[in-house]
Amino acid sequence: MRILSASEAIGPAWERTREVLLEPFAGRRFLKLAAVATLAALGNSFSFSSSSHGGHAGQALHPAAAVALAAALALVGLIALIVTLILFYIGSRMQFVLFEVVATRTSTIGPLWSRYGRVAWRWVGMKLLFLLGAGVVSAVIAAPFLFLVLRHGGSQGSPLRAAMHLVPFVAVVIALVLLILAVYFLLLDFALPIIALEDASMGLAMRRLGSIIDEFPGEVFLYLVLKTVLAILLFIGAMAVLGISLLILLIPFALVAGFASILLRHAGLFGHLLLVIGGGVEFLLFAALAVCLYIAAIGYVQTFLQAYALYFLGGRYPLLGNLIEPPPPAPVAAPEPLPVLPPLPSDPAANEVW
Repeated sequence: MRILSASEAIGPAWERTREVLLEPFAGRRFLKLAAVATLAALGNSFSFSSSSHGGHAGQALHPAAAVALAAALALVGLIALIVTLILFYIGSRMQFVLFEVVATRTSTIGPLWSRYGRVAWRWVGMKLLFLLGAGVVSAVIAAPFLFLVLRHGGSQGSPLRAAMHLVPFVAVVIALVLLILAVYFLLLDFALPIIALEDASMGLAMRRLGSIIDEFPGEVFLYLVLKTVLAILLFIGAMAVLGISLLILLIPFALVAGFASILLRHAGLFGHLLLVIGGGVEFLLFAALAVCLYIAAIGYVQTFLQAYALYFLGGRYPLLGNLIEPPPPAPVAAPEPLPVLPPLPSDPAANEVW
């Protein structure tokens, strides 16, 4: 596979996305593969936030009630953290499945899910270690700027001086976020295929990643910029298409609900019961169709971004390039001609010497 620039990889990636999801087209197959891509997106973020709104209200609570409330909030937070970790693991493992689906154009998910069970833990550990390190480094870098903002923004400080220190703090935060996203995209797009194809350790994957960056620094930078722009534009477009589709889908549901309400509003208790049951069924059906549309929109974008990463990396990583575009079989060599022997005499007895 030849080396493609960041812009040249867009066309083949879009064509690959169409082939993977739409050829041959089957609604069930399309939704299944789009769901894989949507679930893989869960592995791209790990966030857990909790907020407390009982700072002043807790002072008016009885101590026993305050302890019970704190215990309940802690339990809810623990459950939320566990659910987040589970979704993060499922998404991380699905990233390997999506990688092979796009690279090999397979549509059988079960064996792929089983194949990457062990290596997914290594990938999860790498991402968690990266997130932890990024958080610590970001806190160390941003802390002095935040200290200056707080110092000059207190009740005795000057609002103008606080604003002057707020600008560099915001600039540092934005720069750190962009840097963290760039490094994460490099891990996702370049390190994950290396881990998947070679069962590579974290150290080997990072060395291979470093060698690619050292050899193509400018192209890698352009790839990160272009992928970020493409991701933003495609997700905005997907959300716009999704919103329009939901509005169009809502019209027949609203007409049915309005017609049923006109017919049954004077039908007594039985009619009201039918309205409630029918409204519940209609809501569930609309919600199911909305989820399918969401999976289709997000799944298509995620599949394209995966294909774009693979086509950019394929020419720079031969093991992946040969998987995406298998090389033509070597020509079969023609057999060597047999040696030419002298003709046999017509009468062997005539040539005998007595």
